[in-house]
Amino acid sequence: MKRRKWKKKRRGRRRKRKRRRRKEEEEEEKEEEKEEEDGEEIRRRRRRKKKRRKRRSWRKRKWRRRKRERGTWRTTTTTKRKKKNSRRRKRRMKRRGRKRGGGGRGRGEKEQGGKRGGRGRRGGGGGGRRGGGGDEEEEEKEEEEEE
Repeated sequence: MKRRKWKKKRRGRRRKRKRRRRKEEEEEEKEEEKEEEDGEEIRRRRRRKKKRRKRRSWRKRKWRRRKRERGTWRTTTTTKRKKKNSRRRKRRMKRRGRKRGGGGRGRGEKEQGGKRGGRGRRGGGGGGRRGGGGDEEEEEKEEEEEE
């Protein structure tokens, strides 16, 4: 007996949608039958309200806020701004393919370290909290103009 080739079962969105629609229709039919038995409209409305109330729980909101403000929870405003900005910059770098090899490419130019004053592909010149700026400040200005 010839073995059939194993195929992955398709789990498409359309299929799911179809199934969900079928399920909903069945549920609606059942609910209609129930409603005919007794006035369940009010009860159903109440249940929906309860669900809606559950959805917007303040604890979840609070947690989300804390997550968004990682490491800036209960700090001074300036620190908060600095931390957030640095995080934003890091994210942007990752998107653009600098810092920790983002951008879906290899390290590339970064390996020319020595020529660039030990700053990877970010060139010589100072930077950071103290020390004269260099190409970095101009780069940042350009990037902010882009956004």
